Amino acid sequence: MRPGTTVPRLLSKKNPKYPPSSRDARVEGTVVLYVVISSVGVPSDILVYRPVTPELDAEAIKTVEQWRFSPGTAGGQPANVPVMIEVNFKLK
Repeated sequence: MRPGTTVPRLLSKKNPKYPPSSRDARVEGTVVLYVVISSVGVPSDILVYRPVTPELDAEAIKTVEQWRFSPGTAGGQPANVPVMIEVNFKLK
């Protein structure tokens, strides 16, 4: 990250829903997403950086799209800032 850039801060978060077929198959893992947090705090340009399964990857994206952030800044102004986000799927 460039000097003078601040990272976005998470304001609201929803937990992912475990897809039934993944639960039945007892699949666990952490999906890592590359996400650009826009200057208004909305996730965009979401890419799967480290996949688990197509089902869990899709659920991770769907979940993070609902999260909201306080935007990061560059030079004191709200800016689009890329971040890595981990979404964990663990059976209880």
